[in-house]
Amino acid sequence: MEVIWGLTRAEWLDRLAACPAATYFHTPMWLEGVVAAFGGQVLGVEFRFPGGNWALFPLTIKAYAKGLFWHGYSGESGVYGGPLAPRALSAEQEAACYAVLAERYPNLQVFGNPFAGGGLPDGPGWERVDHSTHVLELGPPEAMRARYSRGCRARGNKARRAGVTTELLQGPEAAALYYELYLDSIRRWGEKVTWIRPLRFFEAVLAPGDPYAALHLARYEGRPAAVMIVCAWGDLVHYLAGAADESLMEHCPSNLLMEEAAQLWHARGKRVLDLGSSNGLDGVIRFKESFGANPLPYAEIRRQGALGRMYFTLHRPYRRLKQSVSEVLNL
Repeated sequence: MEVIWGLTRAEWLDRLAACPAATYFHTPMWLEGVVAAFGGQVLGVEFRFPGGNWALFPLTIKAYAKGLFWHGYSGESGVYGGPLAPRALSAEQEAACYAVLAERYPNLQVFGNPFAGGGLPDGPGWERVDHSTHVLELGPPEAMRARYSRGCRARGNKARRAGVTTELLQGPEAAALYYELYLDSIRRWGEKVTWIRPLRFFEAVLAPGDPYAALHLARYEGRPAAVMIVCAWGDLVHYLAGAADESLMEHCPSNLLMEEAAQLWHARGKRVLDLGSSNGLDGVIRFKESFGANPLPYAEIRRQGALGRMYFTLHRPYRRLKQSVSEVLNL
């Protein structure tokens, strides 16, 4: 097996075009945006196997403890990573990829891809966490509405009667508008917050623009009422994040926004709207399933070297999250 450390951006995009299970989160655009917000380095690794098959493995790598050790991430910011190939990899080929990466980066975290076959290593040294996303099969508007729950259809109709409108935005204006509603939502969620990002993250995510990243916006009487960020690649479109103005939620802007987003991306030739992980929040799950979305499992794996175990034991994720919440809210 030959290993190429560091594909060019053009090579990376060329490989992605040949992989049917590729998602936007495997692209250099996504990883470049995350690195712009949080630091680190983007690394595209290619594994070439006898017989002609190959695998692309997207990574970001970050130095910790003032450079004492490096950590590799595939599925940066909790979305999908792992190997992509034009033809299905054998179990032996997948194991070889992970063995090479783990040797170079003893601290490694990989989020699997629910749209790809194959598995993740599940042996000594690896910790596994199971997740689930929800996926909505896209189709003609009437066919989709027939799959909505009765309450879901009623809420969409209520938003229309109230005069809620929707539009698509891009660029810095979109990021600033999203962030305003996002901060309001964080205050409302309080200690239930499980995912928090600064403004620079959303600016970087939305920077590539159409057709890769955009903001869906719902307005009520001209006021921003609900927003959702989507990212697209191939025939998949992904809901990344959303927020709403609590004072306008009685007009059901989020329902209409989801309906309109599904219609727009179907018209653009997309097959599936991936609604992402719900972090076990029952209300979020009910909202997604009211549109006819179905759960789709995937997994996350982690391994840590001695330095990584010591460092991350002393920097518990919960403490970092609480600190981040306090900083954003200026508490």
